[in-house]
Amino acid sequence: MKKKILIILTFLIVISLKEVKANEFASYFPGGKNYFDVNNFIIGNNHFVTEDNMVVKAGTVYTLSIPGFDWIGDDTYIELSGKETYLLGNPNEIAECDVDSIATICTFTTSDTEESLFFEISAPMLSMFYDYYEIEGFQLEEGAVGTHYEEYIPPLIDTTNPEFSGSGAYIKSYQSNESIATIINNHITAIDDIDGDISNQIVIISDEYTTHEQIVGEYDVYLSVTDNANNEAFFNLTIMVKDEILPVITGPNKITVSVSDLPTIQDIMNNNFVIYDEYDSNLEGYTTVDEYSPNNSVLGEYSITYEVVDDSLNTTNISFDIE
Repeated sequence: MKKKILIILTFLIVISLKEVKANEFASYFPGGKNYFDVNNFIIGNNHFVTEDNMVVKAGTVYTLSIPGFDWIGDDTYIELSGKETYLLGNPNEIAECDVDSIATICTFTTSDTEESLFFEISAPMLSMFYDYYEIEGFQLEEGAVGTHYEEYIPPLIDTTNPEFSGSGAYIKSYQSNESIATIINNHITAIDDIDGDISNQIVIISDEYTTHEQIVGEYDVYLSVTDNANNEAFFNLTIMVKDEILPVITGPNKITVSVSDLPTIQDIMNNNFVIYDEYDSNLEGYTTVDEYSPNNSVLGEYSITYEVVDDSLNTTNISFDIE
């Protein structure tokens, strides 16, 4: 008597736990062959019912396997339905079912528009069976033949965002006319832990760089990528267009001037040297070594170093003598 009371209490505890546990996987195909997830069953007194409909494939042959009448009793009622009803009533009276003492096997084909199925079963010894075996022997699988029972395997659900790989800053010369597509293809990748390399699915959300390929500055390009499970990742790429080319100074190594003229260094530079930069039109120039200016009225030979800086701080200098 005490053992019977203990079994009943245990069963009631199991019922209460099963009824409050949320089902997570009903809207996904199983990771194995069995569609029956114990966590998707509401367990009552000699009664099982699916909490959420199980997603299934349309136009597909399925086989339902349940324990035979020696295990759960002969007075069994089942229902398996979705948009259409496929199995309903006592398996002994259903043409699609083959019933014996060990197992009952029913085979049916889902309609071309079927999406999910509801399952319900009642049997006089179902609770007793569940106490010892839980839902072992209950299996819904694809195919026209019932196979050996396999516990439900949760699906591999991809809930992880893909990841971008590559530097968030890309430096290029204003002389290069690289397109944004070329930069992304050559320097940015997107990897998903399930789908692998999905770099070909990178999408440009916004692009400040295009039309400024040869204009010095910093331009933001905002990217996104979505994997096959619709997990999305974002990436901010800053493209820095730079002028890294030095200005050019050409002229003689020695200049002779008259002591009576007293030209300035700038006069000498303007009259004897060519200074230019491929990008900047306005250049700053100044002397870093100047032995001439304080001695321009004294006969002699003096060293000069003249330096030019462009807007990008590229620097060129030239050294020469003034006699």
